[in-house]
Amino acid sequence: MLCSQTIQSGLCVEVGSGAGICAGVPADKKGSFRSQIAMVRARARQFQATEQLWLTEWGYSTFKPGKPHAMRFPVTAEKQAAYISRRMVESLGLNVKTSVIYDLRDDCKDPERPLCNFGLVDLQGKPKLSYFAVQRLCRYFNEATPADPQPFTTKVTPNRAYKGEMRSYQFQDGGGKFLLAYWSVTRPDSPVTADVSIVTEGHRRPLTAEVSPDLLSGAIAEQPVSRSIDGGLVLEGLPFKDYPTVITIRSQDM
Repeated sequence: MLCSQTIQSGLCVEVGSGAGICAGVPADKKGSFRSQIAMVRARARQFQATEQLWLTEWGYSTFKPGKPHAMRFPVTAEKQAAYISRRMVESLGLNVKTSVIYDLRDDCKDPERPLCNFGLVDLQGKPKLSYFAVQRLCRYFNEATPADPQPFTTKVTPNRAYKGEMRSYQFQDGGGKFLLAYWSVTRPDSPVTADVSIVTEGHRRPLTAEVSPDLLSGAIAEQPVSRSIDGGLVLEGLPFKDYPTVITIRSQDM
């Protein structure tokens, strides 16, 4: 559940995973995470309350299908890592100050019970893929904040027909480094690559860009072919997956 707790008024709003409505302010038809964040902030404004959000307990269970469980859907270890990575990056991109994953370690040993299998590590402390994904995200985004205003105009172009949605967010770390994270909302049914253009107005010195190791596997990314364009560059043949690809961008005059 998504909970925004405003300290001044004691307002607490809970929104389920589907499309919701809150004080006349609707989420979009798909109930997307960013639309729910906008909805709760709009609710807070109606009460002249703070718009600071705390996501106090959220996660994805890797329990095995078996017994029927209302409102619980099992995910693989890979999907758990992908979905947690997306939520963490999007929370940071939407300036959510505090986000608490449930939970660090599995609570019990029953593989078919949802509550037992939310952990980043299992009951014996063995890390799941999500543990390493969170570790890498914390390293990549250390001291990063949403870039405001956004210094670049970016475009992600899949290299074959694609009807799904994508997300992208820009960040800065205060040390002259910028980050771009992007992903496909739906998992492509076969491997897809993408070209990514990065353009900045008013800066004519060359940009450099480096793709970070894969969030889930840690594999060192093969650095893409790049070509210069007016005000920026195009990176060709980048990964396009259902979890964030992270690019570090630098410019000598930024």
